Amino acid sequence: MNKNVTFDAKRSAIKIGIMAVITLILLIPLSMIRSLIEDREITKYEIIDDVKRSYAGSQIVDSPIFDSEVVTKDEKTNKDSTLTYSEKCAQVDIKAEINTDELHRSIYDVIVYNSKVIIKGNFVLPDEVQKGKNLKVKMKIADLKGLMDTPQISLMGKEYKFDVDGSEELYTKIELPIQEHFDNNISFTMCLDIKGTEQLMFAPSADETTVSIRSIYPNPSFVGEYLPISRDVNEKGFTATWKVLKINKKDSSYFGVDFIKVASQYQQAMRSAKYGMLIICLVFVAGLLVEFVTHKQIHIVQYAVIGLSLALFYSLLTAFSDIISFGWSYLIAASMTTLVLTLYYKGILKNKSAWVLGGFISIMYGANYILLQMENYSLLAGSLLLFVLLSVMMYFTANMNKAK
Repeated sequence: MNKNVTFDAKRSAIKIGIMAVITLILLIPLSMIRSLIEDREITKYEIIDDVKRSYAGSQIVDSPIFDSEVVTKDEKTNKDSTLTYSEKCAQVDIKAEINTDELHRSIYDVIVYNSKVIIKGNFVLPDEVQKGKNLKVKMKIADLKGLMDTPQISLMGKEYKFDVDGSEELYTKIELPIQEHFDNNISFTMCLDIKGTEQLMFAPSADETTVSIRSIYPNPSFVGEYLPISRDVNEKGFTATWKVLKINKKDSSYFGVDFIKVASQYQQAMRSAKYGMLIICLVFVAGLLVEFVTHKQIHIVQYAVIGLSLALFYSLLTAFSDIISFGWSYLIAASMTTLVLTLYYKGILKNKSAWVLGGFISIMYGANYILLQMENYSLLAGSLLLFVLLSVMMYFTANMNKAK
């Protein structure tokens, strides 16, 4: 297999055709590896759902609503009738201090949090309610299992604890003053100690809602119908502030923060696998160029083995990323693959060109990793890299028709 050979256009064309077939066949293991990555990611989300069931789910915190009843007498029938007024908050100011942690289930990590939420605001009762005696305060929270303590509301100088009704909604009953007149613009303060998984959202049901969040989590993702009007994100954590007015409020809208890693190890592994066929093709072409320059032959079966080794890299990457960080997983898998292929080339070619091919493979893996980190410019960087490589190939193959 290692005899000196001269350039033969017909034989080279046949070889390239067979290599193209091998490349297409290698789509099968690459597809199987991508399916494996998808299965691992699905399993991760199943683990997350299991944590949500046992710990607490993603939370949505709403502002309180105040239901008041007024008994009136019908002059015609002389019978009493009860009218219910439901008032949303005129204004609320919500402050949340969030501490995050990671729960370990099997080989997966799930981000959970514990938050202290202080809600201050006011509401205005209609004039008709001023003589009423009953006031019911209602509030919705997505997963009551996440409550660490019984919520309380401070209103008109008294503290009231919440209970839960049949609809899984928090409520408390308050007796309004009996006096004939009182200030119907009522202020309140609420305290919530709440835990959840991966996401904390707020519903801007008040006429004016201001939310301020502070957390030690360094990589937040701001989500929902509204983005923060101000934010400060660094390695020590983040602060963010939202303000939603009645004039720009949407029905059934939410906003808040996700504590999910922007790109999980499986998402990065999948993105890397999408470059798999490109790397295989480039390594094959590099092998052909080495054959042309050195007049050393690489057998078609050896190309198949090289292709399988390049495909196996993505399985190694996925397996290592189950237990260590993606960066270290990539380094280990790339180093193992590059080393074994360099030694394989050395056994085939028995000259210094084996090290050139090994260096080329390491450059390909390094460039691939850089592209994975450049989400916004990966297409541009990848296109420029391919242009440079193609230019180099054009240079080395420009005089092939003159070869003897």
